[in-house]
Amino acid sequence: MSTFQFVAYALGLPTGPAGAPETPAAAPKAIPAADQPTKEQLIQLFEVLRLTPLFQAANAKVPDVIKANWNKIEANYLAENPPWNEEREAIADQVANQVATTIYPLSAMESDIAGVYQSFLSADDVAAAIAFFSSSAGQNLLNSQPAMLLALPVVVGNIQQLNETGGNGALWAALTAALGK
Repeated sequence: MSTFQFVAYALGLPTGPAGAPETPAAAPKAIPAADQPTKEQLIQLFEVLRLTPLFQAANAKVPDVIKANWNKIEANYLAENPPWNEEREAIADQVANQVATTIYPLSAMESDIAGVYQSFLSADDVAAAIAFFSSSAGQNLLNSQPAMLLALPVVVGNIQQLNETGGNGALWAALTAALGK
């Protein structure tokens, strides 16, 4: 079992061969439109789950995606214009940032993500999640998750040590008992 597979298992995430996500036995039922949460409910859920800063960080990467095509843009520009220099690079960066905020603003990204959530969660599911994660227990879980994730390598290390030492004989005893020797 790879470290990834173990961590996914420890977190309750299903994994298949080589740590790939398992394909569910049956696809989740589509949530009827009348039962779907509103975009406003989902935005509230994102805020309670502290996802908004993650979305903001992802959205801040849109200019980098645009800049990934610089080679093509630069080649076309150089074919018809003066050489590329630091001043032109700075102007290009500014234009990329402006274009990125125009073509895929944070509000559009949140709306797209909300659309995905609407396909899988009912309005009642979202209301219950908001209620739980707004509670002291939910906040404690959210506050504790980073520390809990940092502690998981200890568990992985313990399992690796047990694997290397044969589980202090427990694995061998269980195996021989199961095989009838």
